[in-house]
Amino acid sequence: MTFTNIKNNQSDAVRAFQGFNVDDQLALLWYLYKDIGSQISPEPNANSTGSPIAGSWFDQVKQASKEEQLQIQRDIATRQDTEYSRQYGSLDSSTKLFFWYLLAQGMEEGSIIQVPSNYSLPKQAQQFLEQLKPLSLEDKITFAKSVVLPMGSGSPQSTQI
Repeated sequence: MTFTNIKNNQSDAVRAFQGFNVDDQLALLWYLYKDIGSQISPEPNANSTGSPIAGSWFDQVKQASKEEQLQIQRDIATRQDTEYSRQYGSLDSSTKLFFWYLLAQGMEEGSIIQVPSNYSLPKQAQQFLEQLKPLSLEDKITFAKSVVLPMGSGSPQSTQI
């Protein structure tokens, strides 16, 4: 299946993404950020207290060991009933997005565990990533929102943008 129009195939694309194992999902998010990260600087909306919350929460994750950082991300992505996953699930959408943005920046600077240099996506995940690459910036952001907003314990299973 191709996802050349993410707006029309968004739910199928999200289901396909969710069908990958958690480490492949996290890697896909990283590769998506690397593709769009220089073109965006997401900030929570003006009425949100998300920036300080996301920043404070990011600082807590950054202080954890690399193994704990990875487990926190895995728990959030798989909606495990853990303290971090519950906290993430209670965040507003702007704060969730900003938190993932901060995680990606932390990975880039080395303060957050990075995708191992010898890691390669499995064939199906690589094909999925290749289908995301030609999308417009807006469609990539829409897709990213669709996968990160429902993450976390207590979040709605699907979040319509």
